[in-house]
Amino acid sequence: MVCRVRCTGVVWDVVYWCVECVVYRCLVYRCVLWDVVYRCVELSGELCELKLELKALDRQLLDAVSQKLQLSEQLEAWQVSQRSVGRSIGTMIQQ
Repeated sequence: MVCRVRCTGVVWDVVYWCVECVVYRCLVYRCVLWDVVYRCVELSGELCELKLELKALDRQLLDAVSQKLQLSEQLEAWQVSQRSVGRSIGTMIQQ
């Protein structure tokens, strides 16, 4: 049933629902709401898992960068020692 209602100068069409229809719609909306809540909980769990995975990957990346830095320092030290050995050999050859 539709009824016209005038409110603040605007005419609204108000639909009156039978009680059974309202109850049925409430039950449907409640089921939909529970589905949404359940999916939200699922996604929260997945998000937590992904955050943990991201932290683990961050740690791996930091370890790799640290290892690269150490290797670079070792390489630089080795190159310096090789230059000094080369100079020593060059000096010995010149004498």
